[in-house]
Amino acid sequence: MTVSTTRSQLLSFRARRQYLTPDARGRTPEDVFAILRALQPFPPIAGAMPGSAPHPRSRVVGYQDEWSQRWRAGGRLVKGRFMKGNVAYVTDADLTLYAAAFRRPLRRPIPRPARRILDLLEQHGPMPKYMLREMTGIERGRFDRALLSLNRAFEVMEIQREVDWDSPWDLLWRAFPNADPDAWEQTDARDEVLRRFTRAFGPATVVEISDWSGWNQRTITKLVDRLVAHHTFVRVGIEGETEEAYLASEDAEELQACVPVNRFIVVLPTNDPFVMPQWSHLNLQYRPYPLPYCYGVIVVDGEIAGAAWGHYKRRYIHIEELSLAPAIVHDPPRMDEVLATLESQVGAGQAPIHIYGINEVAEAPWIGEILTRNGFVWQAGYYVKER
Repeated sequence: MTVSTTRSQLLSFRARRQYLTPDARGRTPEDVFAILRALQPFPPIAGAMPGSAPHPRSRVVGYQDEWSQRWRAGGRLVKGRFMKGNVAYVTDADLTLYAAAFRRPLRRPIPRPARRILDLLEQHGPMPKYMLREMTGIERGRFDRALLSLNRAFEVMEIQREVDWDSPWDLLWRAFPNADPDAWEQTDARDEVLRRFTRAFGPATVVEISDWSGWNQRTITKLVDRLVAHHTFVRVGIEGETEEAYLASEDAEELQACVPVNRFIVVLPTNDPFVMPQWSHLNLQYRPYPLPYCYGVIVVDGEIAGAAWGHYKRRYIHIEELSLAPAIVHDPPRMDEVLATLESQVGAGQAPIHIYGINEVAEAPWIGEILTRNGFVWQAGYYVKER
């Protein structure tokens, strides 16, 4: 079965399912948990300190950091390595499913460093990483690689319940006795994870699924073809696009009935669940700039419309390049909104912002006027705003 949709319907559906539209955002700690579960695996924000809890800040009105921490401290959010082997959190109830779908089994026989780690944890119980490494007597590099391979195989887990540098590590079966990745065939687990993913992200192409999951495109093609054959998925033709997308069948009607979203702007990190599936597209769109060093991706009315690159200085935030879609640059009131949102979401505290340029060579003569109107002052080759 194939359904058709417009670009506007696609963006509306996706923005609502991602809790980005003003009417879809949460307001309570319970909403935070529901959002994290709907969009899991949910990573800590890119560039955050080790031990930071995941937070859906742009998706919750009046969000407070302790709301995410409350769920993690109580063991309801579990840290593991999912998707491309990156750190993210899932709920304790869903750990079995996501571990089965994303685990990378160890080769057999188990390499000696990994075997040594498993034996020590078996004998002595949970312990911090530094202590475990000292007891193994293994050189740091080999130890780190062995521990990572065990973590990706879901043989061991870091029990991260607080913002802590020395969280204990333990065997999966002891730390989470109800989690059993062997309860799922990996193919069946991936089928269910893909169904949940399209329910949260909307129609997704093979490339977008690969960008999000880290699975190769051949594997994904086999998975979605089987899901279509079983009527779990439908194929989606998107207006103006040549590549087909896939969506959970249960959402086809709602997709086609979607109405345009209310106006909104958010700035999201590059590892956000909304951004990760669009990684390949962004790499092409912003080819000169490395995405891992991007401060944030600017989303306007459900569509990625810009990004900011730079680096943190000791005393200020330096934006080397602010790249925005022409429709934004040529709409001064919209530019005001983008700048205000960027200020509130990029960086922390009251650090000054330095902007070197917008769209390399300014595409509109009023850029300087807009920045000045928003409190920026030209100083020694930069637009500077004290906060």
